[in-house]
Amino acid sequence: SLDAVSVRVNASTGESAHLENVLFGDVYLCGGQSNMVFSMPVTTNPTEEARAADRYPHMRLFTVGQGTSSNRPLDDLRTVEQPWSVASFDALMGNAPMEYFSAVCWFFGRTIADGR
Repeated sequence: SLDAVSVRVNASTGESAHLENVLFGDVYLCGGQSNMVFSMPVTTNPTEEARAADRYPHMRLFTVGQGTSSNRPLDDLRTVEQPWSVASFDALMGNAPMEYFSAVCWFFGRTIADGR
């Protein structure tokens, strides 16, 4: 869905959780080595491209820390470089919790979104 919703989950134990600004839909994982570290600030027209991120409020960004691996399923990630964020200038260009977002992953996601 392109419209964010609020979700409340109530457990039989009386505990509850409330999530805001949630989207349901496709999730794409971008993985690799040095190609995934190619950051937005070193692309052609990075400022213009990052300003365009505001046109994609339905896109969410998330970056797992480098070197994260496991031979078994994990309940949680060991490191997170960028927590879930709405696509924005700051999230792409490094004024968010992390230094940058992967340019390769951004251009892939934007191309998919533009094809809808």
